[in-house]
Amino acid sequence: MSDLTEIYAQHNFAETILNRNAAVILTLDIGAKVQTASDAWSTKFGYSLEETLGKDFSIFLTEESALKYNQTDYETTPNQLTKRHTVETVDIITKDHEIRIAELHSAVGYTTSQIHKIVTIIDITETVQQRKKLLDLAERDELTRLYSRRGFYKYMTDGVRTYSVALLLMDIDHFKSINDAFGHLVGDEYLKKIAVKLTSIIGKDGLVARFGGEEFLLTFPAEKWVEVRNVAEKARLAVEKFQLETSRGPVIRTVSCGAALLNIEEKIAQALGRADMALGHAKLCGRNQAVMADNNFINSLKQAGKLITSEEVRKALENDEFELWLQPLMNLENKSTMGYEALMRWRRPDGQVLLPGVFLNKLQSVFKEPSYAHFHSKIIRHLLAQIDFSQSYYLSINIRMEDFGFENAASSIMSEIGCDDNQKKSLVLEISEEAETNRVNIDEVAKQIKILKSQGFRIALDDYGTASSNLLRLTKLPIDIVKLDKSLIADLVKDKKSRQAVRGITSIAKEMGMAVVAEGVEIEQQAEFLLKENITSHQGFLYSRAKHPKDIL
Repeated sequence: MSDLTEIYAQHNFAETILNRNAAVILTLDIGAKVQTASDAWSTKFGYSLEETLGKDFSIFLTEESALKYNQTDYETTPNQLTKRHTVETVDIITKDHEIRIAELHSAVGYTTSQIHKIVTIIDITETVQQRKKLLDLAERDELTRLYSRRGFYKYMTDGVRTYSVALLLMDIDHFKSINDAFGHLVGDEYLKKIAVKLTSIIGKDGLVARFGGEEFLLTFPAEKWVEVRNVAEKARLAVEKFQLETSRGPVIRTVSCGAALLNIEEKIAQALGRADMALGHAKLCGRNQAVMADNNFINSLKQAGKLITSEEVRKALENDEFELWLQPLMNLENKSTMGYEALMRWRRPDGQVLLPGVFLNKLQSVFKEPSYAHFHSKIIRHLLAQIDFSQSYYLSINIRMEDFGFENAASSIMSEIGCDDNQKKSLVLEISEEAETNRVNIDEVAKQIKILKSQGFRIALDDYGTASSNLLRLTKLPIDIVKLDKSLIADLVKDKKSRQAVRGITSIAKEMGMAVVAEGVEIEQQAEFLLKENITSHQGFLYSRAKHPKDIL
């Protein structure tokens, strides 16, 4: 009687989980052999009950899935068994030899004398494929099928690389003109062809990504610059020699390249930054060339101040490493010092003194930060405290034109300088001529200058004669002094046009009642020409370099 009861119990168990549920459900015995299968199993995977029951479940899996298939440990008590539940993903082979991706939800059931592993099978093939397709769209460039920027970063994840690689950043020269002259379809076709060429050059060990627009990134194993140069030159020549034939004629372009080496420990962003700077240099130097971000290149960037960080500048300000030095302005009529220009210097802890061209842009950027703005005033006031304003000379302080271009700018400038009425009369505020006209309100600048002049300040227009110079500023701004840029003075001896420009600017300035100062006077021949033109106020290395105030006052 007990045997009949047990058989009846098992029958009810199977009936409940199989015939009253549309899901794919199997029950396995302790040896992972299939004991029961729902009708959905046959419908979904094609196997009949005769082909399924009594078979080891692993024979329906791919070899890889069969090896990793998790067989539940049954050596436990019934109470513990009922709490066991696992989820895993496997590949199931259908009767038609199709591989379906399935998620197995396994639980252990217990009847009076039987332990069953109840497996619910969810076919997730379409879901996985859709997810893969979406990831592919995100990680692959739709046009070229190369890796996208996102795909590249996933492929080259920091901390995963086991070898050093080269990063070769490439930008098609004047690509926009293809779209303008031939249309976007031709432009797209050109990019696809270039993608194929670059991929063939880089080989199976490398990767090519479209980083955006007409920019490509090639990466490949490399440890020495000679390897990088060879690949870069090969890629450059391949682009240069390629021509896309169209009904309107061939499309031929060149490419500019910037390369960097990325070691195992380094962050990708750091090496990419170097490659980008090298690419920018290649463009500045005429395009159609490859520039290596090697030690020589990096040292040249350091000397130009392009690797100085904002954090370095902040720490230097906190440590009082920035100073204003003085360079004399000479009156050649009586051979006397008529004034001094305050020029920023960075005295580093190692004793090295850096010139403004290396750090000034970064310093001015940090001065805009609210928590560091007061340091500019501190530096100026420290210099003013060392000046004897009872003397006949004046002091020139440089102020950016942008700082004059808003309401109450005059009050802000006076507050920053912090001088008294007597000192104002001995101060000249030099406005750089290098400011972009479209970045400032010239009428507002003129208004603020008038306010400052009414307080006793004089105003000089600095760097006049640079590329951004224009007569508008001479006519609209109430200027007292025009300072001829050193680029004009440098070519006086050998360049007729420079001499004519100096004569012309001087004539206009004097006609408008402005004094003229020549900057950058370095040799006697320059000084002689200027004196012949009745330009008697000079500044430059011929007379003195900038010095620390204690060495000059």
